[in-house]
Amino acid sequence: MLIPPYSSFLNSSIREHLLKKHKTMSLKTKKRRRRDRDTADISSSNNSSSSSSPPLKKRKTSNRKKGDTDSSDHKDRRAKRAERLSTSGGRKRSDGISRTNRDRSNAIGDGSDRRAQIINRERSGGISQDNSQRQRSGAITSREDGRGPDRRDLRARPIDKANDGTELWDGKTAPTLSEAIVKDVLSKQKPKYDIGKGRMVYPTETAPGVIEYLPLEGEASDNEIKNGLYVAIVPERPLSEFVNEKLNRESFVVEGGTITAIAIDNLTTAFENESNLVLRSQKYLDTMAASTTSLRQKWEDE
Repeated sequence: MLIPPYSSFLNSSIREHLLKKHKTMSLKTKKRRRRDRDTADISSSNNSSSSSSPPLKKRKTSNRKKGDTDSSDHKDRRAKRAERLSTSGGRKRSDGISRTNRDRSNAIGDGSDRRAQIINRERSGGISQDNSQRQRSGAITSREDGRGPDRRDLRARPIDKANDGTELWDGKTAPTLSEAIVKDVLSKQKPKYDIGKGRMVYPTETAPGVIEYLPLEGEASDNEIKNGLYVAIVPERPLSEFVNEKLNRESFVVEGGTITAIAIDNLTTAFENESNLVLRSQKYLDTMAASTTSLRQKWEDE
């Protein structure tokens, strides 16, 4: 067997090494090229998508200077807002005017039972408290004298309406007279203007020989109503004398039994037919009514 010379063996070893190195470099080159190609594809796709989307519109800058007038749209909005404000303001003013007129008419002719409402509101709180206390204590509501269910003290809490709907006089409060009669009586007075409260006050007898200037019931405060410090138009004669002469007591069925009292409609008619009407405070009437029992409501069986 022939052995090749050493030089030829060496040359073949070098050749194999170079061949392996070339193959390795070729593989690396192919991988790098593939990676570069993929990167190029991704960037090209991104560029194409961005080019397909519509370009952003640039904001238009107004060339209007600071001293220029407003645009038409802005003017329209301002005009509509002004119209809205003027309409609402007109509504409020009209409501205020109508309210003022209504208050004045009530002050002149209506009287409007404000005193009864205020007193009843305070009484209702006390009544509900008393009822709850009776319920808690288990108190029996029947009277010990056998006259039936527990009945109210008519002097402290008179009944304002019978079962048939007739309004009943409490024995002291002046009735509400017609507007024509009220105007006629007030026209003969010399009132003063209360600047602080914006109302007229009239010379009123608050006690025998004592004259004070008081408002009409419709213009009095709640505190004045409660204390009877307002004008009441009544006959010049003492109240008990006038009522006992002009009116008769009647029987009315109410809750708890039957009472004798005077209907407010009959009392009002008698007052309006009287020729001599004067101004007295309601507090003065309360004092006169407290001095007699002939004007009060009474249980018929007592």
